[in-house]
Amino acid sequence: MGCPCFRAVVILLAFVNLAFPVAAYAPAEPSEQQQSASPIPEPNSGFVEVAGGWLHGLALRSDYSIVAWGSDEDGQCTLPSPSTGFTAIAAGFYHSLGLRSDSTVAAFGENEHGQCDVPEPNSCFIAVAAGGYHSLALRSDGVIVAWGDDTFGQCSVPEPDTGFVAIAAGGYHSLGLRPDGTVVAWGDDTFGQCAVPASDTGFVAISAGMRFSMGLRADGTVAAWGDNTLGQCMPPDSSAHAVSIACGGFHGLLLGSDGSIVAWGDDEFGQCSVPEPNSNFVAVAAGIRFSLGVRADGSVVAWGIGLPSHQPDAPPPIVEPQPEPRPDHRLLGLTITAGTEGIGAQVTVGVSNRFNARTGFSFLSLSIGLPDFGDGGGGGGDNVDLTLQAVPLLVDWHPDGKGFRFTAGIMINGNKFESWATPGSSVEVNGTEYEVESYSRTVGFSTVSPYIGIGGGNAVSGGQHFCFSWDLGLLFHGTPEMDIEAIALNPPEQSDLEDDIELEMDDFKDGSSWFIGWPVISLGLSYGF
Repeated sequence: MGCPCFRAVVILLAFVNLAFPVAAYAPAEPSEQQQSASPIPEPNSGFVEVAGGWLHGLALRSDYSIVAWGSDEDGQCTLPSPSTGFTAIAAGFYHSLGLRSDSTVAAFGENEHGQCDVPEPNSCFIAVAAGGYHSLALRSDGVIVAWGDDTFGQCSVPEPDTGFVAIAAGGYHSLGLRPDGTVVAWGDDTFGQCAVPASDTGFVAISAGMRFSMGLRADGTVAAWGDNTLGQCMPPDSSAHAVSIACGGFHGLLLGSDGSIVAWGDDEFGQCSVPEPNSNFVAVAAGIRFSLGVRADGSVVAWGIGLPSHQPDAPPPIVEPQPEPRPDHRLLGLTITAGTEGIGAQVTVGVSNRFNARTGFSFLSLSIGLPDFGDGGGGGGDNVDLTLQAVPLLVDWHPDGKGFRFTAGIMINGNKFESWATPGSSVEVNGTEYEVESYSRTVGFSTVSPYIGIGGGNAVSGGQHFCFSWDLGLLFHGTPEMDIEAIALNPPEQSDLEDDIELEMDDFKDGSSWFIGWPVISLGLSYGF
């Protein structure tokens, strides 16, 4: 038949897997057609600024109109009306932003995470930035407004949210630049993309990529931090004094004061192979796997993964790559716990970035020098032992994808109190003294008990390996049950002793009917694998 605890764990994990399946997806390889540089919509002239998304591009003309091309599956290239009067542009994975001359923001494209729902009042903005599934806008008073996906806190601007002069949005993190040249970073820090270098000073511009960040200092040098898997955080030594920077998915660009572009990092699709002649550039931008540059004559040059032309007769892309899985959680976590359920260990399985499953065990046995317990009256004996034992089968819900959680589930509960007397000793039962040959009293609880609570800490968080955790909840074990077994030293007293035992157990049941829950308070230290 198998162990009941093991079967319960299997059933719980099966239920969690059905209820909250993990999405497994990876970027598809682009076709040969997509890998070739694609034409910019004609006329390719009069441009002053560019922006790149996952597989679409934006360009701003000197007449303040926007031109968009590439994938329009989610409306990211469907310009709002009127499509003029813009002063700045930004591109996310599948959405686009435009800053109008009246200081309002226009957002268009995918809106599954609210990234196109510009908060009110939509006014007084001076800059915009588009991340993976979130958006940022900077007000004239230096306040950053953020909206859209906040799974990793990328929209939770740190306090004080004031005094910023520039913004940047990456895949799942955000950056803000202060007037003193320091950088503030928030959101996903799995790869250190929010770990701004210790020499955090002297920056005049910032940019954010998929999993890394860059800052441009006043002396023209570039600092990069975060994921360096493909060398994207290793700007090459260059004689070109940088005047502008841009982060792509996994590559970086800088525009030199001589009008040349330096590129480094992932070059699988040619996104770092700047076309010749590499000169006379005045602006740069980077998409996930492509790059854009604006020449002094107002023309746009694109290289890397191809962007299908946004023209009526252009065929749709054959295969469109999808965003890589978010580094939201680790596979497994181990936690050492101590609290009102004893000392033990728990295993946490990451189901999604908001749901985890937990199981484990805890145990503690204590000898307490108490003569009795309970409200039912009577003596308890010479010795009292407390045994704490539990096997939790729990589901954690992290509503914001961070540490705080709501928890529900069941516990296999083995908590009990035991008291016994030595042979020949005297015990009090229902107010009457008896000399006993043997005496034992046990108070137990329901074996399977529901549990609800709150807590903090996430053993499978995508951040640091170690973290502290806590739980505060209630185990609904029902009314305690007491059992007394005793043999009178004087046999004629046995009948009276048994009658008093029945009365005392009844009194205990009546007096403890209010005690239906066991408080669960615990602290833990977790390690994520």
